[in-house]
Amino acid sequence: MNGQSENRESEGRYKAIAPAPHRADIGIVAALPMETAELMDHLKKVRKYKAQGQTVFEGIREGRVVAVIHSGMGCDRARKAAEHLIFGHRPYWIIQPGFGGALDPSLKSADVILPTEVVNMAGQLVEVPIRPELLPEGISTGRLLTVDKILRKSSEKAEWRDKSSSIVVDMESYAVAELCQSLNLRWVGLRVVTDTATDELPPEILTITGPTGAFRLGATLGALWARPAAIKDLLKLRESAQIASEKIAHYVGHLIDALPIP
Repeated sequence: MNGQSENRESEGRYKAIAPAPHRADIGIVAALPMETAELMDHLKKVRKYKAQGQTVFEGIREGRVVAVIHSGMGCDRARKAAEHLIFGHRPYWIIQPGFGGALDPSLKSADVILPTEVVNMAGQLVEVPIRPELLPEGISTGRLLTVDKILRKSSEKAEWRDKSSSIVVDMESYAVAELCQSLNLRWVGLRVVTDTATDELPPEILTITGPTGAFRLGATLGALWARPAAIKDLLKLRESAQIASEKIAHYVGHLIDALPIP
């Protein structure tokens, strides 16, 4: 009798637990949900896994299992999210797509960059071998710089371009590229330009953006009250982000299809 009771209790305890995730062919680590919004719309049979404060979305594209996690902004969050995805879903490849700021003046808004090297502010560097089939028409290559704060002014971008010999900047790629190198896991990054080397980002961007990339409502309202013209600048950034998200969906889709899986 006690055995039967224990069995019923055990069945009830585990009934709601989702099946173990499939081994992913591709793992995707992005800072912001907006960066992968268009891409997620193209995945089929999407389901969600929550554990340890992290959420992973798993779906299918052309028969390949794709696991997606959103880390929030910054290297610490990116590394933590990547570790969660890698050890839980065991992908053969990590793709890290997202928005980036141009350091090279020749890059235009919505240009796409596949990094061949990733460097941090201390000068530590991770090399990224790029296979020819990963380079469809329209993609540029070069060094990516990862920084610990938004480079808002064109003068800051020029300074770090000279210091690092980089063509594009972000706040997450180095952490994940270095982690993958340490685990002997293949990594490929992809950045779409949302602000050019000569663009000056609105000063409000430093105070209204939370660590997850979402706008803080109170700070946003306060900023708009103090400088009503800021709404025009923020709407322009929103439009650039939407275009960049569409580019990410297109080119990450190409990578998912092209990357060799054992």
